Amino acid sequence: MKYLRWGALLFLIACTSQNINKNADTVDQASVVSLTRVFQRVVRYDCNGAVSSDQIETVQSPVDTITINPKTSDKLYSSTFDNLTLNTSPNCIVGYNEFNVDYSEGWCNMRVASGNNQIRYRFYYCDQIVTKYDSQGNPYTVCATDPILGEEGTTWINVSYSESTLPDTLSVHPDPDTCKTQ
Repeated sequence: MKYLRWGALLFLIACTSQNINKNADTVDQASVVSLTRVFQRVVRYDCNGAVSSDQIETVQSPVDTITINPKTSDKLYSSTFDNLTLNTSPNCIVGYNEFNVDYSEGWCNMRVASGNNQIRYRFYYCDQIVTKYDSQGNPYTVCATDPILGEEGTTWINVSYSESTLPDTLSVHPDPDTCKTQ
């Protein structure tokens, strides 16, 4: 269930992507990316109904999904993105043009800092995509030739950071099935 919640969260994050002006050659043309960390009082209970924790917690990380579109998606095979300011890259890229930016180190996201961050993008194309099959008979595609670097450039994003605290209290009770096994 824990993984299902994280998967749903990543899906929701990916649904609200911000298009970035990839022609921002200077910092004054940078797309503004706003990251907000949200705090809330969280009261956690154990299986006996006793309070196990009562504290202010981060309930929403400062993360946003950004999109940098290639000139064409015809024969697009792969892409890379690098934050030249911090020397970080995302490990998860959706549809060759979307990825998360975040204030913290993470496996999937590209770490960013407040202020201006220079992003390098590279889009690779393939003239000969072929279908192969794995040992279970599932199809997958590969480039039959070396992918060609078809587009490369840099752009700027201007990252702003803010914090907010929700006024209500979140009560967290354990799953009853978990309590039965204890």
